[in-house]
Amino acid sequence: MLRIFQDDDKPRYPYGFWDFDEELIEYLFYPIYEIIQSGVKYVRTGGYDYRRTVDQEEEMIFRLHFAPRTSLKHRNVIILQDIKNVALFLAPPILLNEEMIEYIYTKTFDRFLHALIVYFEYYLKMLEFVLVRRDETTGLTPKIQSDHTMDMKYSFASHLSQYRMMLAREYAEMLRGENEEVKPYYYSTPIVNIAKTRWEREFHEILLSYATQVVWIAMHRRAFDDIESEMERLFRSEHFRLRPEVAQRFTVTEECVLFGEHYKRMNFRFQASGLIQELEHVRKQDAPILWIGKQKYNGDDKRILQLELEYLVPPSQLFFIDIVHGILGHPKRFYDTMLKLDWAVLRDEAYTNDYDPYHLMRQPAIQIPKFGTEEMRKHCKKFYAEFEIESETETVTSDDIFKWVNRDILIDVCKRHGVIVNAMERARREVESTSYGPSPEELVQTFMDTCNRVEKSDKEFLAEYYN
Repeated sequence: MLRIFQDDDKPRYPYGFWDFDEELIEYLFYPIYEIIQSGVKYVRTGGYDYRRTVDQEEEMIFRLHFAPRTSLKHRNVIILQDIKNVALFLAPPILLNEEMIEYIYTKTFDRFLHALIVYFEYYLKMLEFVLVRRDETTGLTPKIQSDHTMDMKYSFASHLSQYRMMLAREYAEMLRGENEEVKPYYYSTPIVNIAKTRWEREFHEILLSYATQVVWIAMHRRAFDDIESEMERLFRSEHFRLRPEVAQRFTVTEECVLFGEHYKRMNFRFQASGLIQELEHVRKQDAPILWIGKQKYNGDDKRILQLELEYLVPPSQLFFIDIVHGILGHPKRFYDTMLKLDWAVLRDEAYTNDYDPYHLMRQPAIQIPKFGTEEMRKHCKKFYAEFEIESETETVTSDDIFKWVNRDILIDVCKRHGVIVNAMERARREVESTSYGPSPEELVQTFMDTCNRVEKSDKEFLAEYYN
């Protein structure tokens, strides 16, 4: 992973574009001043202020104390835990309590964030498609839509509804709190099961703001207003938005494509959120989607098989199936500490439109479905599921949780007492030191312990299989 601060030689205009000036007969550079350059250091997400960047000392502290110690198979690629750690490091202090940190690192919340990233990857593409179609049909030379275009829109809306259904399933599991992993966070006593209603209000708001920040980072920090507007529609409905204004105004037809055919606006007393409405209208052919990630699908519906493949393949192997989920699975050598893409490093890879395994050079696009595919799915068969599936997530220790809870104290101590030193100071100390460091036997033993810890799950599986 690249460092943000490497030297003091910075370009004059980090962002901008070149254009030819006909009067001066030369090319001029027009800088684009971002919000961070105008003095705004925070981005307001769900009512909470998240920092946009870090200074040089904070970057060194993050890489030393808070960077994840992932397993060997995920060490060179970006996984969900990397994004979560960056979002936590930039989060406000109100989020850093022990219960919140423990809940963020549960498997239930990991599955929720994963489904959220998968949904917004497809939603942003659909949003761009809708806006492009609007320009084509309402411009100076409008185009007439054919029957195939309407069928294509129906298929796209059905696909987006299926991703929304997977997200609604994970959100419903969080709300119910019946899982033994998250049940202690919802009830004050384990026997009587008295709900902690007052505590849940703030807990829910913080989780939604943190999830929005994770999705924004995963989507290359683009379309923040559209992401936040859709998050409020999915989880709060139209009546309870924190921001009255919306990022985009849509027609009735466009809303049917983006929000689904079952989304309805009612009186605020009876209004349900977008995700709950999705679960209330599940079609028969879409029912197996609710079991993706829990049972192995056994049927001949190609659409459900595609969804299952996209959902179950780990981030480090997504390029094998030519699917992208934001920055998940991308090599860390392309990104800096705060997970911002470095285009200068990417140009050295010589990626082209023909060879682009991580979809960094190609224009985002949606594959056009075949005509009548949704009608054919009604005749697909489903058989009895024989295998159950268990998701795999990176584990965290109690020491990691303790560091996150005391993040601000640790940063303040490191800045005051000079715990973080630069390369020259560290080299001077190593030259003056008379210690020989760990022996070769200790280095080999440490390496073997790390390998055994990574391969422990595989060894247990083989032992159970052969026994």
